Amino acid sequence: MNRTAGIVCLICALSYAATGATFFLDPTSQFKTGTLDYWNALASAPLGRQAFLMAFALAGLTAFCAMGEVQRLIGPTSGLARLAASLGQLGFGVTAISYIRLLGGEAQRAQAFAAGSEAVRQSITSFSLVLDPQGWLIFFLSGLSLLLFGALGWRFGTLPKALAVLGMAGGLLYIVAFIARANQQMLIVDVAAGLGGVIVGPLWWAGLALRFLRSGDQASARR
Repeated sequence: MNRTAGIVCLICALSYAATGATFFLDPTSQFKTGTLDYWNALASAPLGRQAFLMAFALAGLTAFCAMGEVQRLIGPTSGLARLAASLGQLGFGVTAISYIRLLGGEAQRAQAFAAGSEAVRQSITSFSLVLDPQGWLIFFLSGLSLLLFGALGWRFGTLPKALAVLGMAGGLLYIVAFIARANQQMLIVDVAAGLGGVIVGPLWWAGLALRFLRSGDQASARR
């Protein structure tokens, strides 16, 4: 199981790195959210945007799948570790579902907006395909999960200190992004999300992958 968990965490690390790379290939990022130019760009379903959504969905899905094994690695008998895994499963699960919904329906929704009357446009913008538009689950709970895992890994000595610090830093960046988003500080959101998604996130998940793969090799050697 350790080898499987290592592969899942490695895919998660690569997926988070891909979200950072594909963000810069997404042509919709050059337009202000909510403008007609933005909706027209979404309606064309550009490849860069689709790649970004797919990478984020895969990152959420693999993080969700890894939570149980991460809990057993960091604190197999700890109630707080079990709590961290439950929070992470909820947060990352909602992330995966939300981005899969965007991948499947965002372009059609944008086409209806671009071609519709003012009443149609108001109706479309009154709801979101994202299940958690305020970010309580996607950002806050996911961040709290990583923060707890990092802190517990440090406390129990089940993670190298550098990896534990990465977990805590990643969790804090998620929470900072949530608070900044709630206060419409979008520059802070972009910086926190960029640091978390492009640097800290891939390093954290790659570090976990290495721990799992090494422990799997040791287990095989003992047989």
